[in-house]
Amino acid sequence: SVVVHALAVLGHPVQDVVPGVWGLHLGIFVVGLPTVFVLRKKRDSNDPFAFMRGLPSWAVVLLVSLFVYAFINMSITFPSLIDGSPVVNDGQYVLVNKGAVIRPLTEDEFLRGRALMLRGFSGHWMVFYWVAAATLLLRRPTE
Repeated sequence: SVVVHALAVLGHPVQDVVPGVWGLHLGIFVVGLPTVFVLRKKRDSNDPFAFMRGLPSWAVVLLVSLFVYAFINMSITFPSLIDGSPVVNDGQYVLVNKGAVIRPLTEDEFLRGRALMLRGFSGHWMVFYWVAAATLLLRRPTE
């Protein structure tokens, strides 16, 4: 997810070259469900951040940083995509919203829009994958 996100930030619509990249979207559920079960066992209703107990401090810093970054990334990408999604319709690059063609796009606008859409998703993928990795792989037993 980090590599896909970095390429998307650089303006590369990776999903057009490697369609399987959307498997990362499904992958968050594959690793997320076991994570939820582990976290539910450790849940402390009085401490909403108890899930971080037992993690190395660097893992907590990275988690908080990724969360903040995902919020900033969403704030950048969402307004740019509010008008619609870039698609190919009858061989033409167009902006579509709820099935209606809004306007034609140049190839450059189309590629930028596709990269921006992937950037929005992949920014969140990094958070989900890191929570799973930190919870399932890095957790130290607590006293």
